[in-house]
Amino acid sequence: MPLLTVTALSEAGAAASFDVAAIMRAAVTSVQGDLFKVLGIVVPAAVTIIGAGVAVRYGIRWLKSLRSA
Repeated sequence: MPLLTVTALSEAGAAASFDVAAIMRAAVTSVQGDLFKVLGIVVPAAVTIIGAGVAVRYGIRWLKSLRSA
């Protein structure tokens, strides 16, 4: 797989090149790190909220079963 390189001219006229693939790899790594940070915050909150909802649902069902017994 060929590497993508782009050549740009600086103000002094010297050729400076940078690797687009390396820049994209760094960007994806950065986004991946940010995504895992967000998931580390969101997942525990979502599990807590869903767990509370399930507990309430089963609690109400259990109380109704006591009333009908």
